[in-house]
Amino acid sequence: MIVKLKFNIEKNDKININMSSLLHGFLIENLENNFAEEMHQMSMRPYSQNISVENSNWYWNINTLNAVAYKKIISNIENLKKVYLTHNKNEIVIKNKEIIKSDYNKLFYKNYIEEKNSRYIDIEFLTPTAFKKDNRYVNYPDKKLIFSNLIKRYDLFSEITKIYDEKLIKEFNDKSEIVKYNLRSTYFYLEGIKIPSFKGRITLKIGGSNVLVNLSNMLLEFGEFSGVGIKTALGMGALKKYDNRRYSQ
Repeated sequence: MIVKLKFNIEKNDKININMSSLLHGFLIENLENNFAEEMHQMSMRPYSQNISVENSNWYWNINTLNAVAYKKIISNIENLKKVYLTHNKNEIVIKNKEIIKSDYNKLFYKNYIEEKNSRYIDIEFLTPTAFKKDNRYVNYPDKKLIFSNLIKRYDLFSEITKIYDEKLIKEFNDKSEIVKYNLRSTYFYLEGIKIPSFKGRITLKIGGSNVLVNLSNMLLEFGEFSGVGIKTALGMGALKKYDNRRYSQ
């Protein structure tokens, strides 16, 4: 089970994208103690959350990647009307909500059977995004890091298939290319630390077999729930996938 809870929130002077770390604190405070402790021990958690701006609307997005996380997190907060953050004395008013449900079987069926996927994929990084490699931050959209990160998350939480293979990672890196981009460098501010990161859009062209095209589309659709890169539980790495059919396939 994969679920996205989108809270449409009222904008006020204290709300910004970096505030998502405070909302993560609110989530943790409202979890059962045993589950909260379990989450602290995990390098990749079965949820992500962030604040995003889409078409001038502000959203608090909470995504869960398995049934247990859905029950412990989303089921626990889906009827919220407001959130009060004691840290900055800010009241967040929730105007309405939307719940989007999927699962790993649906992702597979949609991308391998139901639709003919485009070789060109637009990706919008909605919140500051970064990776960690050799103990250093990578603040640009590295193809290998994007796909290897998504595959590791998918394999960790999928109930039906495992994907990871070194040859496959190499194929993603060799057969895909960024053919268009509109990016800017930025920072994600976390407890006095500035994390170098990026935001914006890229267009990926996926070469190779149709299997690789379908797998790329499936992983990036999964990424709309999981996020990509570092600190997705705190608000980084939110992405949106668009098929780009302006190009011939």
